[in-house]
Amino acid sequence: ARSAIAFKYHNMKKIKQHLNKLNVTWEGTDLGFMPTIQGNAKPIMKLKEEAIDGLIESLSDQRYFVIAHVLLTELSGIAYQMFPTWNGLALSMKPSGETVIDPEQRHKLQENWQKWRHAVPNPQLVELSDLEK
Repeated sequence: ARSAIAFKYHNMKKIKQHLNKLNVTWEGTDLGFMPTIQGNAKPIMKLKEEAIDGLIESLSDQRYFVIAHVLLTELSGIAYQMFPTWNGLALSMKPSGETVIDPEQRHKLQENWQKWRHAVPNPQLVELSDLEK
């Protein structure tokens, strides 16, 4: 049997390989921001509970934090707001349709998801970011 550390490392490597192939596009709607995942997220979604720790760890990486946050929100089944932030992720849209997301918020998102993960049972909401308080 593989050790828990080896399993976690293998899972993290597999998750990052899949995250490399994914992207998120955003649309502003009357209800709020709507993400669309570009690429095949099924391999990560199939891992379900096993993917959560790897996705939370990926939040610290500027390349992966947005897609990891979207996937965590979907996997967790929590209730969330779509405006003025998307589940605590602050973003804005330029008139050109370009989405602007400050990567510095990734640390707060990771902290919030870690709190959610370690709470028993997992809350139905992830703590709101400082921007929403």
